Amino acid sequence: MEGFTNYLLSPDNSTFAEKEKTVWQEMTHPISEYFISSSHNTYLVGHQLVGVSTIEGYIRALLHSCRSVELDIWEGDEEPMIYHGKTLTKKVSLREVCNAIAKYAFVTSPYPVLISAEVHCGVAQQEKMVDIMTTAFGDKLIQAPVDGRPPLTRLPSPEDLNHKVLLKAKNLFVVEQLAAAQAKLAAEKQAFLEAEASSSSESSDDEEGGGTFKSLKDKWNKLRGKDPKATPDKPKVKMSLRLAALLVYTIGVKCHGIGEDGVAYAPEHIFSLSESSANKVLTASMDNLIKHNHTHLVRIYPKGTRVNSTNFEPHRYWAGGAQVVAINWQTFDMGYVMNQAMFQRNGRSGYVLKPDALRPGHEDLLLKRTQHFLDVRIISAQQLPPLRDSKGKEVYDKSIPDPFVEVSLLIPDWSKSPFLPESATKAGAKYSPPTGATATSATSARTISFKTKVVWDNGFNPVWNEHLHLPFDCVGGMTDLIFVKFTVRQEGKDDDDDPIAIYCVPLGTLNQGHFSSTIPF
Repeated sequence: MEGFTNYLLSPDNSTFAEKEKTVWQEMTHPISEYFISSSHNTYLVGHQLVGVSTIEGYIRALLHSCRSVELDIWEGDEEPMIYHGKTLTKKVSLREVCNAIAKYAFVTSPYPVLISAEVHCGVAQQEKMVDIMTTAFGDKLIQAPVDGRPPLTRLPSPEDLNHKVLLKAKNLFVVEQLAAAQAKLAAEKQAFLEAEASSSSESSDDEEGGGTFKSLKDKWNKLRGKDPKATPDKPKVKMSLRLAALLVYTIGVKCHGIGEDGVAYAPEHIFSLSESSANKVLTASMDNLIKHNHTHLVRIYPKGTRVNSTNFEPHRYWAGGAQVVAINWQTFDMGYVMNQAMFQRNGRSGYVLKPDALRPGHEDLLLKRTQHFLDVRIISAQQLPPLRDSKGKEVYDKSIPDPFVEVSLLIPDWSKSPFLPESATKAGAKYSPPTGATATSATSARTISFKTKVVWDNGFNPVWNEHLHLPFDCVGGMTDLIFVKFTVRQEGKDDDDDPIAIYCVPLGTLNQGHFSSTIPF
């Protein structure tokens, strides 16, 4: 009996089907077909406005299989520094950070590290930035001459980029070209609309009056030294060509729309969207975003006004095909927990192959919408920790908990209405709609939750033995993007209070049968 109990509680009997698995997915597809474990403002270990910048954030993230880290690079007295610009955050040198990345980049995973950089320094310190990176990373750093590059037809695979470091930053030369292309598109569209309008409703009096007014306005502008037909002088791009040579497969550009209204992006062009912008894109044209992400990388980052470093729930952006969904690793909240759950997969390599429905050639799967139930029996728990206050200190007058378990399904908002039958609501199902970000709270997707009864005054071996029946809808069979959250809570505490314990796992990796989970406290 003791041996059987030990087996039930061992890692061999985990609810997580991929526990202890090595890399098992094919790593030879273009890098755009993978989700990539990503960090936002990696240098910060606390508050966005007054936190400390340190190399520790990079070490911690890389050792936990993070494959995309962020640098905010600013002018220093002698060489570039990293900190959150226009804030009171402390500074750390670029050289220290690059040396730390070089040391820890491939300890956990051999697959490529993407450095997402915002460069705020002049050409002279851009040159120093290149010197520092080439010294720190050596031949691991991807680079190629700007002139004479053959055009890319597709991005390389993680396997192609094994033990390589990629730099992503805005190429100001390319940014200027795309801006001109966008202006040309806008002008052509405006000309077409004006031609349509004039052909449908034409007034000779209006034309004559309008023409006279325009002629007088043009003459007046010329007298003031403003030629309406003159092309304005373009500001000279201030960018080091050596820095541009480090931008090969990840050339940062601005988003100029996607789909038919957007410019033509090359495979190596990557743009970043704040969660607010990404939410608008998901609402307006989720299908276009998914199609764009078949062949291109997109980075999503948290809304900057949430200074407490809270996170969004990343699965709603993964459901749009976005690969580089960056979160604040210094904050242990639901977004962080979900990110860790996702990238415990595939041998903790930091790369997880997208579901078929989000990859090229499987577009028909997005039309497949199905409805299901998840049946879970919560049996018992062992050795729950004593209750603690907001400062983490044990509450001595009430240290023994009165626990209950809440089981939740976190579902991407990929349909306008949830699957929530009346039988489920009568049985106690609680539905929470998707929410947008505020100054203090993160974006969240849809949630369906059930609670067990309370077991009073027992944190040693509470027994519930309750069956829960959770409804959910799914698109394209993408159960890997639905997350199951098991939360042990104290009766009488608010939902916003810290739980006793929490465990999260992608639904598609949940084993069937009688299993146990070791829940971190």
